[in-house]
Amino acid sequence: ISERQMLILDVREKEDYDQCHIIGAFHFPQIRLAHATNPFSLPEVYQFKNKKNHMIVLYDLEEEITVARKMGNIFFEKGADNVYIMAGGLRAFVQTHNHLIVGECPVPIVAKSSRLGAYGAD
Repeated sequence: ISERQMLILDVREKEDYDQCHIIGAFHFPQIRLAHATNPFSLPEVYQFKNKKNHMIVLYDLEEEITVARKMGNIFFEKGADNVYIMAGGLRAFVQTHNHLIVGECPVPIVAKSSRLGAYGAD
């Protein structure tokens, strides 16, 4: 079984990325993609595009924010079929992986027992 490699792209604004991001994530804002003649201008993106066992993962603060989804669609339209949107975005990621965050996250980290209670667990 081979291990998957991930390229993580933070699609939020520069100020948000500078404040807090996932370790190893590259800042790749929507405007960069919108103005690029080649959406794979970041060498790492080109190296990961459609490679076996390689994933390009986009994230925003929340999965529901449409920036990551729009960018994912653009990547797909340009021929990348290994692009994924991080489920729940940064807000969900920090709840279980806060040790993988650089900087001070604006999202409160909620204890697992409190999160379960919020979903009606008895």
